[in-house]
Amino acid sequence: MLPANYTFVAADNGVHTFANVLLKIAGAQTITATDTVTSAITGSANVTVNAAAAATFDVTAPATATAGASFSVGLTARDAYSNIATGYTGTVRISTTDGQARGRPGPAGVAASSGCYSPGNPRHDRPPRHLQQGLAGALKEEV
Repeated sequence: MLPANYTFVAADNGVHTFANVLLKIAGAQTITATDTVTSAITGSANVTVNAAAAATFDVTAPATATAGASFSVGLTARDAYSNIATGYTGTVRISTTDGQARGRPGPAGVAASSGCYSPGNPRHDRPPRHLQQGLAGALKEEV
């Protein structure tokens, strides 16, 4: 969110602060001010925007699986603005509608490789219909 154009007044003495500037894309960003009449009057500042807290997961899995054969499931933690939540270290529960699915314990306390984690090869005795996720303490796999 950027502020509306502002016309300086004598009481500003050449200085004005804009409150509530809101950036949503993580990474290097530039804020630029340019006079609306004389475009040669300009200036800028660089800002590094960090991802916000994790709000959702991207879950990737193959479209098909063979009963009894293992496959990989990938997770990416994202903030509310779709940035990868690089600081996420919560607990992830992998579940499925497959009542016969089995898994192995995953690593505890892993920093989710900058918001991304692949829990390995869960074994399914029949192909899964969908996966569900939950947030809580140290990253681990529970299938």
